[in-house]
Amino acid sequence: GKQNACNGENSGDDHNNSWNCGHEGPTGDGGVNHLRERQMRNFLVALLLGVGTPLLVFGDEYGRSQRGCNNGWCQDALSWFSWSDCAKEENKLVRFTSLLISMRKRYAHIFCRQGCMGEQDIWWRVCWDDPYNYVCYVLHDHKAANGYSALLFAFNAGNAFKECDLPAGKQWFRLIDTNLPSPKDVCGDEKEAAK
Repeated sequence: GKQNACNGENSGDDHNNSWNCGHEGPTGDGGVNHLRERQMRNFLVALLLGVGTPLLVFGDEYGRSQRGCNNGWCQDALSWFSWSDCAKEENKLVRFTSLLISMRKRYAHIFCRQGCMGEQDIWWRVCWDDPYNYVCYVLHDHKAANGYSALLFAFNAGNAFKECDLPAGKQWFRLIDTNLPSPKDVCGDEKEAAK
C-alpha cells in the first residue's frame, strides 16, 4: 500500500490497489524478495516486448523505489536516481533490461508496426473463458530469413504452475524466464537459448 506519511498527507480515498507481495516495506524474506524481483522482470518484459512505444521512468532499469510513496514530488531522497543502487543491480535487473532492449531492437520489425495486428500476425494460445490470470500468444515473424520464425509469450500472473501450450511441429527455445535468477533469466543471444 501507499506510504505517504512523509508528505504529511493522509492520502484520502483514491482506490490504490497496490500489492507489495505479502509484506510492506523492506524484508529479509527470500520468497517475498524473489517475487518482487520476478514481478519487476515481468513488467519490463510486458513493456519492452509489447507492440508500441515503451516508456520507462528513470530508475526502472534497476528497480528504483519510492518506498511506497506514490506522491514523491517533494521528497528528493525518494525521487532521485541512485547511482549506487543502480551499480548493485548491474549484473541483475540492469543486465536484464539491457538485454530486453537489445531483443526489442533485434525484432523491431515485429514490435514496431504501422497498423493493427491481424490474425496473420498474432496467434492467441489461451482459453478466454478461463478466469485464471494467464495469457499466451505467438507473434509471427514475416521477415524471417530462414523458414518460419516467431516469438511466443506466456504470462502467468498467478501463483499456480501453468503448462505452456507450445505449437506443435516447431522447435522452440526459451529466451526469457523471469522466474529464474540472473544470468539465467534472459539470453543475450538466441545461440544461448535453452530448448
